[in-house]
Amino acid sequence: MRLFPLSLCLIASSCPSYALDPTLRISQYQKRTWRIEDALPQNYVTSLLQISDGTLIVGTSGGAARFDGFQFSPIVLDPSTGISREWITSLSEQPRGTLWISTRDAGLYEISSPGARPHSEVAVAFDSVAGHFGLRAGLWRLSDSWRRISDLNSTDLSWQGLIVLPDGDLLAATNEGVVRVHGGSSELLIPEKQLGGRPLSFAPRRSGGIWLGTTSGLFLLPFANFRSPQKIPSVPGPVVSVVEDREGQIWAATWGFGLHRISAQSTVAITSADGLPDDFVHALLEDSEGALWIGTRGGLSRWTTPLAVPFGPTENLSALYVSAVTPTRHGTAWFGSWRNGLYELTQAGFRKQPIPTLDLETTIRSAAVSLQDELLISTTQGVCRRSAAGQWQMESPNPASTGFTLAMLFDRTGQLWAGGSSGLFQYPDGRIGPHGHQRLRDVIVSAIVEDKAGSIWAATSQGLFQLTNQTTNRITGLPHPFVTSLAEDRRGRIWGTTKANGVFLLESHQVRHFDNRHGLPPTPFYTLLDGGDSLWLTSPSGIYQVPFEQFDQLIAGRLARLQPVVINELDGMRTRECQNNTQPAAWRDPSGDLWFLTVRGVVRIRPSMIRPAEGLRVLLSPPVREQRQFTVRYSTNLISAPHRAEFRYRLAALTSDWISAGTDRVLRFSNLPAGAHTLTVEAREWGGPWGPPAAVTLLQPPRFFETWWFRILVLAVLASLLYLAYRWRIFVLRTRYSAVLDERNRISREWHDTLLAGFSAISWQLDATLKSLATEPGRAAASVETARRMVHHYRAEARRVIWDLRDNQPVSARLEDLAAAALQQAVQGSRIMTQFEVTGQPAALDPDRRLNALRICQESIANAVRHAHPSRIAVHLDFQPQALRIRVTDDGPGFDAASHLDRPSAHFGLTVMRERARRFKGDLRIFSSPGGGTIVEAEIPFQLNPPQ
Repeated sequence: MRLFPLSLCLIASSCPSYALDPTLRISQYQKRTWRIEDALPQNYVTSLLQISDGTLIVGTSGGAARFDGFQFSPIVLDPSTGISREWITSLSEQPRGTLWISTRDAGLYEISSPGARPHSEVAVAFDSVAGHFGLRAGLWRLSDSWRRISDLNSTDLSWQGLIVLPDGDLLAATNEGVVRVHGGSSELLIPEKQLGGRPLSFAPRRSGGIWLGTTSGLFLLPFANFRSPQKIPSVPGPVVSVVEDREGQIWAATWGFGLHRISAQSTVAITSADGLPDDFVHALLEDSEGALWIGTRGGLSRWTTPLAVPFGPTENLSALYVSAVTPTRHGTAWFGSWRNGLYELTQAGFRKQPIPTLDLETTIRSAAVSLQDELLISTTQGVCRRSAAGQWQMESPNPASTGFTLAMLFDRTGQLWAGGSSGLFQYPDGRIGPHGHQRLRDVIVSAIVEDKAGSIWAATSQGLFQLTNQTTNRITGLPHPFVTSLAEDRRGRIWGTTKANGVFLLESHQVRHFDNRHGLPPTPFYTLLDGGDSLWLTSPSGIYQVPFEQFDQLIAGRLARLQPVVINELDGMRTRECQNNTQPAAWRDPSGDLWFLTVRGVVRIRPSMIRPAEGLRVLLSPPVREQRQFTVRYSTNLISAPHRAEFRYRLAALTSDWISAGTDRVLRFSNLPAGAHTLTVEAREWGGPWGPPAAVTLLQPPRFFETWWFRILVLAVLASLLYLAYRWRIFVLRTRYSAVLDERNRISREWHDTLLAGFSAISWQLDATLKSLATEPGRAAASVETARRMVHHYRAEARRVIWDLRDNQPVSARLEDLAAAALQQAVQGSRIMTQFEVTGQPAALDPDRRLNALRICQESIANAVRHAHPSRIAVHLDFQPQALRIRVTDDGPGFDAASHLDRPSAHFGLTVMRERARRFKGDLRIFSSPGGGTIVEAEIPFQLNPPQ
């Protein structure tokens, strides 16, 4: 599909455009191929299209896919049925981003942001452009609705057989020839017989006209006269696709004969032997960055002009291991190799030059060019000199010098400096001979540099030395004593490498060391080269570029880490390993191009090509959520060199700072907090400015314990717990208060039942004594005696109450334990024998019953001890099912219980015990007779009867 004007064919992009360099050989283009094992839907690529966001749409015999330079994303044609693996015949993007995909057997599909919509009623579209569709029912135009514009039999259309002319007319390739459609009528413009075959494809010509591919070859249709096609020689048919790139090269895809590059100078045939995936080429596309995409029957291929242009055997540089480079006085250079001869780089390319020794026996270790344009090369046989006229001669070796010469330099005065395994030598007349001076001994010299002030710097195994005609100064403070390479930048600063990783800078007699702590890779560096505004470093892992400005900012504290750019096989190098034997191993030519020696030839880097894209856009895919993890994939519109893009992101839930993602194109986030989180991603190319941010929202649903109702429930539970705790506290306080109140009531009851009652009785007795004192003295004496006994009794009662308060028996103490303790306490210090017995199942008594039962026991035991003087006292507690029965027995003299208890002045303790038993509807009985001992029995029911 083609459209005029030509500018509409080019997608606007902020990426730099580097078309395929016509000066390069096909072998020097950087090539990358994708097949079905790389997730291409099918190896047979039928159509290609770059859409407005920079993404490539690839149509195959098994479906279509989006391609961002890194990965393929299959396109589902019909979401309702899941159709995706259909034979794609044509692709087109219409305004507002609508993508049209035509298939061979399943109709036409319209794919827009809401989804895909099939147009099965329109049958199959073979081609489409600017809203024009070639269908089985004729040519149609789609604006708001379908409108038929010609009854041309579109089944004759094939390959890319439609093109819109500047005046709006259409050219169609049919079985009869080239047909021009104007309005609703059609005209056979060029018959098939005139072309010698069927027309197949069209492409616009930049300088005016149409390229026409046919089954018989390639033709040019000039605008001035379409009816007079001009055949392009040496291009066989069928030509199924044509592209004219921005450098003016014409690329013709043939079915079975590979790809042809046509320029003003020549036509070059390219087949699978030259790197094509297959000789059957179906589709071509030049993208917005100038790369050429080639769709074949064997896969998809991308060709670009590499940043690092390789030179090797296919470029007339037969030597793989190039060991030395030195420039001439005319802007060219000499390249020496190991066991493969000497090469001169001229405007025409590399040209091998003869040397006086056999190639297989010669290892060129260093080279230098004199002021008279004479070439010196150091070999294992010695140093050879080549005159400007091309004559070779062996230099007379210095008798003092032995071993190999590893570095040579002609200074600005014409003196020769030569260094190697035997030290450093100075030859004032520029020729190696016995008149030379040895300036350094017992060192290995690896590199020699002359600075702008005329001083000579020697990199040696024992450090760095600065030499003038009079002095030799050794530089200290290096990261390692073995210096391997040197370079001077435009500001006169000396840079060097050692056997320690990193580089050092010597400025104003101060040495600074930069290594992986400052952002450089942890790899040894072999050669340094001043590239103008950057320092270039070779290594076993590629060639690194670090702008001098970054070093300055790092020294000034305005930059935390260096950000080197690496160039390796992804940028055209045939190997990332650089040469590491002699110095110098790099050269900057007069045009500014940089040349580096590798173990597989030479590479040329044009710094002007390293122009970072501005405004690199990020293409974000919809996030995928699995359980609590989000996966976000993204890419950029830099599809021809996607490895140059680096990314950074920011997620407010994690940090407000930017986080570097490097070259990774997938982000995963686990266990984000509930809510909507905005993820922002930016991209840039190799140290360029960051492009516009792209954002996507990650919506994390709350877990049940993160929901509002759960929070309310938790608050309600906490409130309930607080309320329950409050109620429990009130209960505890009330219980304690009740216990204190009960104890106070008990004490008051004790005092009331004993002391107050006793005091009242004593008071009554004293009143009676006063009344009878004058009239009945005998009766008054008896009343006083009674009062005395009452005082003694209630004094004992008071003592017992006070003792009980001090004893502070635990509330949970059992009656049987308390009664047993009271028995032992009562007989302590006497010879009275005791017996304590408990029968039945002891029951837990309430505190009031237990206290009164204990008082009955205590009073009975105290009466027996004080009045009966027994030899034995027995206490029996019988826990019956309904009541507690207490029996206290002593073997004392006894008394007449009946007459004694009937008297008002009877023993007051017996009366109190009876009252205690009757409080709980119990009873107290006393059995005694003179000489028969005494038995006190009390019965207290278990029922919870309120005390009386």
